[in-house]
Amino acid sequence: MESSRARGRSSRDRSRRASSSLLITLGGSLELRASQIRDCRKGVHLQDTATSAQCGELTVRGCRFVNCAVAIESAGGHLDVRGTAFEGNDVALRLDASVSGTAAANTLDGPCFGRFSRPLSFCCRGNTFAAEGDSDVTQESEGDSSEEGAAPPEH
Repeated sequence: MESSRARGRSSRDRSRRASSSLLITLGGSLELRASQIRDCRKGVHLQDTATSAQCGELTVRGCRFVNCAVAIESAGGHLDVRGTAFEGNDVALRLDASVSGTAAANTLDGPCFGRFSRPLSFCCRGNTFAAEGDSDVTQESEGDSSEEGAAPPEH
């Protein structure tokens, strides 16, 4: 049976991918709202920095990532993704173990983390997966974090 993420994508689509669309470095921060990023290897890349004090922050609201090898990659810092659509991507999130944050109320038609692990301090809740079996992440119930922006529960 063909997976939902492979449907409608040819090798030609994958070969048209550019490199990173947005690169955040040196502790920078970015708030991305109502934007579309498509046809790239990495949609947004929060690059690693020398010290955790320089780690960046990325906030994504109401965006759409289409046909990316990795929609969002972060080597550190804080990531907050809400109300965003991930369509035709190989993997939605590729996160280093040091990343903290939340992915909530997003829609995905493929895997969230793929073969990569969800960091312990990263909370997932209320995400919708288009195809059964694509949910590669255990989601926490709404009661696990009482407030938006609250620290994720300890595991």
